[in-house]
Amino acid sequence: MRNRDQILLEEAYELVQLNELFESPYPFAKDNKSSFLATKYIFSPSGNPSSFPQYKVSFDLDPREVSLTIVFDYQSDELAKPTMDLTGSGNASKVMGTIMAITKEYLNELIASEPDDLQYAEISFSAKLSEQGRVKFYDTLASLLTKFLNQTTAARQIEWSWSSLENPTNTNSSKGYFIKAKPKSKVAQPSGEENTETKSSLNKFL
Repeated sequence: MRNRDQILLEEAYELVQLNELFESPYPFAKDNKSSFLATKYIFSPSGNPSSFPQYKVSFDLDPREVSLTIVFDYQSDELAKPTMDLTGSGNASKVMGTIMAITKEYLNELIASEPDDLQYAEISFSAKLSEQGRVKFYDTLASLLTKFLNQTTAARQIEWSWSSLENPTNTNSSKGYFIKAKPKSKVAQPSGEENTETKSSLNKFL
């Protein structure tokens, strides 16, 4: 049985590997139909973002709920139905690295354009429990995004953390990931309690 130190070492090694992969993503582009509240990026293993097979990374911002939902799709050809498969092209590691690079670019632009209004937004995405590879990647993605956000917003009095929610009794259920920020100087509120400051922080987006 592996001890705690061995587990931590393996996790650290995996993060180093992923960080190296993130340095050379596929070329990607913002979809020309994107809007401020619904932004979409596309990329392809072919090197031409608009060609197929194609991956799509969508960011849906909801100012009323102060939330940002990230959705990942894969489409094998123009007539095919988009799926949630992240590894359709066979190069999963580079696909994952590109998704991370796109997400960081989007968050950088959003934070730069609205530095005061994203302070308490909740970022969420999900994966089916049956997709073990996808779940493993999302665990890492949540950790890296949390670290990235804490570095990006270090000058503010907020601290980002992530949590997950799943129902292991249902094989078709999903594991939800939630990345949130809270004031460093305040005690975290009990689950389910509304934060009026949070609810109004993105009103300028409307």
